[in-house]
Amino acid sequence: MAVVIYFLICGINFNLTVFLIDLGAVILLMIITDSNYFDGIRISQNSMIISKYGLLTGFSEYNLKFEDISKLIYKKGNRGTPTHIVINTKRKPSTLRVSIKADIFKFAYILRELRNRGLTTQLSSSDYEIELFLKGKIQDLPMRNDMEIR
Repeated sequence: MAVVIYFLICGINFNLTVFLIDLGAVILLMIITDSNYFDGIRISQNSMIISKYGLLTGFSEYNLKFEDISKLIYKKGNRGTPTHIVINTKRKPSTLRVSIKADIFKFAYILRELRNRGLTTQLSSSDYEIELFLKGKIQDLPMRNDMEIR
């Protein structure tokens, strides 16, 4: 009987230990991913304000001046990964990710405005229509059959 109670206590302690290790790993993952992932963007006259709501930190905003941004990369989401832009900055943190919920045709207007303000914008996947729009060769998205490419 004592052996059964001993193994029962050891089993409970082992399960509790595994549970606490798993819980610690989840909390550590939340802390790591909470620092660089954003979900909102606003553009002012000379800066970009990105915002997020984190489980641990609540609502917070990060102000980026345009001269501190070295490059913007638009990454189209695939299955299981959201569409986002990667902002490479000249200061710490050097890489920030902002989730984009709008489709590319709506967000391309924001990318064109940022490009007109002197920022380097890049598309991770080849999209000829969006590239033409960003370079100013077409005026509207999506393209129609009667549009002329300049």
